[in-house]
Amino acid sequence: MRVAQDRWVLVTGAAGFIGSATVLTLLDRGYRVRALARRVSADALPWGERLSLALADIRVPGALSAAMDAAQVVVHLAARKADEPDSYAVNVEGARNMVSACKAHGVERIINVSTQATTSARRGMYGETKALADQVFAASGLSVTTLIPSLVYGEDRGGVFAKLVEHIRRLPVIPVIGNGQAIFQPIHVSDVARTILACIENDATINRAYEVGGPDAVTFNDLIDRIARYIGVRKRRVHIPWRAGLLAARLCARLLTRPPITVSNVLGLSPSNAKRLDIRPLMDELGVFPMSLDNGLQRALGHAREGRA
Repeated sequence: MRVAQDRWVLVTGAAGFIGSATVLTLLDRGYRVRALARRVSADALPWGERLSLALADIRVPGALSAAMDAAQVVVHLAARKADEPDSYAVNVEGARNMVSACKAHGVERIINVSTQATTSARRGMYGETKALADQVFAASGLSVTTLIPSLVYGEDRGGVFAKLVEHIRRLPVIPVIGNGQAIFQPIHVSDVARTILACIENDATINRAYEVGGPDAVTFNDLIDRIARYIGVRKRRVHIPWRAGLLAARLCARLLTRPPITVSNVLGLSPSNAKRLDIRPLMDELGVFPMSLDNGLQRALGHAREGRA
C-alpha cells in the first residue's frame, strides 16, 4: 500500500456532517483529499495544497469525470436522508453514476457508507434507496467495503441528533412516537471517520460489510433522558401511538415541503427495531474502539452544558 502522502481520496458528500469529519481525519493522516459537493461555503473546510474542491451533481451522468482525476480511493457519503423527492436519483442513480465513473477512470477502491435503516424489517424511502445503492456497489465488481452505522452524533447543526437535542431543549414535553423501546447504538462522528480511515488502510476489509456503532445499546427513551440530563433540563416524555405517528408523517409528506418528521423517521422507531449491532469485527479487525455514549455526549454537548453555567 502506498503511503498516505501519495494517495488522493475523493470524498463525496464532503460538506456534510460525516463528510467534513472524514476530510479532516484524512488530512491529519497525510492524505490528499478532493472534496466533492454540490455546493459548499468558502470557510467550510481548510482548503489548501492537500485539499481541493470538486463541485458536481452526483445525479448527472458524466458529472463526476473531473472529480475522479488522480483519485485512488472513493469514500461515498453523498445521500438524501429525509425522504426527499430526488432520494432515488441521489442515492441509487448516484451510486450507479459513481460506479461508472470509477470504472472509466480505473478507480477500484470504494468505501460505501450505508445506514442501519437498510437492516430494518420495514424500510422507508431512505432505507430502501440506500439498500438498493448497496446492491449497486456489491454488484459493481470493484473493491468495495460497506459500513452500516447506527445513529451518528456529534456537534452537528442540522442532522437527526441536532434536531433531537433542540427538541429536548425547547419543547415543554417530548413527543415520542411508539413505546420508545427501539434500540440504537449511537456512535460519535469521529469514530465513524476513524473507521473509514481504517478501511482505506486495510485491504482485508475489501468485499466486507461492517456494522458500526457505539458500545452502549440504548432505547430511544433512554437516549432522550441522557441528553436531557446532560444539557441540564427535565422534560416529560409523551408517547404517541406508533400508527398515529406514521399517519401524521405521511400527511406531512403530502402537505409540507420540509416536514418536521418523515416516514423513514417513524419507521426507524418501529417496535420491531430492536436489533443490536455486532461491533466485534469493528474492534477486532479494524482496531476501532468507539467511545462510550457518556464520553461522546460530553464531547458533543459540552458547549451546551457550559452555556448554562
